[in-house]
Parts: sequence; C-alpha cells; structure tokens
Amino acid sequence: MNETKKVFMVRGEYARKAVDDTLQLFGLSLESVQLHVRTKNICDFRRMAILAMRQHTCLSLHDVGEIFDRDHATVKYNQDKAKQLIEIEVFYKRTYERFTQLLIERLESEKLKQWNSTITP
Repeated sequence: MNETKKVFMVRGEYARKAVDDTLQLFGLSLESVQLHVRTKNICDFRRMAILAMRQHTCLSLHDVGEIFDRDHATVKYNQDKAKQLIEIEVFYKRTYERFTQLLIERLESEKLKQWNSTITP
C-alpha cells in the first residue's frame, strides 16, 4: 500500500506555532519538550513531533533542531528512534498517527496564515 504524505513548505516560525498548538492538545507545550529532560512522556512526544516535522515539512534537520533546541545529530537520532518505536509499539504508533493528523491540520492553518501575510499590505 503506497501512502502519499502531505508535505508543507512553511517557515520555521509557522511550524513552531503548529507544533506548540498540537502539543498543547496533549497537555504539553513546546517549552516542555525543549527542556533537556528524559522523562518518557516528554521524550516520546519530542520524538513524535520531530519525526512528523521531518516527514510533513520541508524543514532541514538543522531547522527542526532550532525549533526543539537540539542539534542536527540529535534530531536525526530522535527521528530514527521514533520510526523504530512506531514499528514495535502499537500504542506509540496510534498516538503518533493522531499527533500527525492534528499537526497536519495546524500546518494547513499556519500555511494559510503565512500565505495571507504575504499578500496583505
């Protein structure tokens, strides 16, 4: 089954807002996942958000790292780890799918705001 993915060309500030809005629906904030803490809940959502951003935006490893206050190597590691968890943990996979669905909705909204801001004098 070949699944097509939506990919958004969105500036970092709009992506940051979309991620923060999505995390808030899960009781977290962007600031909480930017912290250098290793609690399972925060790490899981950080990984989900990083993978979703890499899969659904044109942002580079460096750009995603700036959003999450991480370097590009850490972003790559978290992206790969999230892919592994999706393969082996059903709950993680379901949560990731829901997170991604909500993030895409917010990215669409932020993309529209970005587009509107460029045409408004």
